[in-house]
Amino acid sequence: MALDRPAGKGRRGRRPAPAWHPHAVALLDYLHGEHGAEVIVRGEDGEEERVPAAVFFRGPVDFSGLEEAALECCSGRVLDVGAGAGSHALVLQARGLEVVALDIAAEAVEVMRARGVQDARCGDLFELTGERFDTLLLLMNGAGIGGTLEGLDRFLRFLPSVLTAEGQALMDSYDMTELPPLVPGRYPGEMRFQLEYKDIRGAGYDWLFVDLETLSDRAARARLACEGIWHEAEGHYLARLTMAEGS
Repeated sequence: MALDRPAGKGRRGRRPAPAWHPHAVALLDYLHGEHGAEVIVRGEDGEEERVPAAVFFRGPVDFSGLEEAALECCSGRVLDVGAGAGSHALVLQARGLEVVALDIAAEAVEVMRARGVQDARCGDLFELTGERFDTLLLLMNGAGIGGTLEGLDRFLRFLPSVLTAEGQALMDSYDMTELPPLVPGRYPGEMRFQLEYKDIRGAGYDWLFVDLETLSDRAARARLACEGIWHEAEGHYLARLTMAEGS
């Protein structure tokens, strides 16, 4: 399936928008009262899913057990990566933690600030320098941030530069290893998606679903310790990454 084809009347021949732009615009529309806003998520296998923007505005009463466990584990100065509409950041902030909510989309940052997130920033995690955090929080399949196994390795090597010596990264993912790979020879959890909202279609992007054993093995190569601290049905789990002893 070709995931980078422009969509919408009058868009023929134009480049697609940045990958996350449809999602960010949907968040902004929801904030402004368009509560029926939905983002279409297309996979390279041809499947489509409609995700209501309302999902990203949930309050604590609607959080899953995994989300609750992750938030309970947060401590010290927290970096909420891919913070979206800021739902997790707002809870941590209300608990008295210092939270930096980071998102690559300016529209998402606008939403977070309007909702009361005190330190919402637009930027790329890998370009963050000069600051360290006690907790990095990456939820809603946050382990996918690297896109591929190679990208995951890059993320794991990067972690020590933004964590304090006793710091931790909390992130979730899914074990997809029982499924056949979409491309022969490719790791089953390496997938490609594209987002669409109204007449906006984003560029295709890679996203990774990594099993805990593979995550642990690759973390060890980066001199990090990894443990699964919450497990749910269908392979969904929460992992904690910390500096390995002697690092």
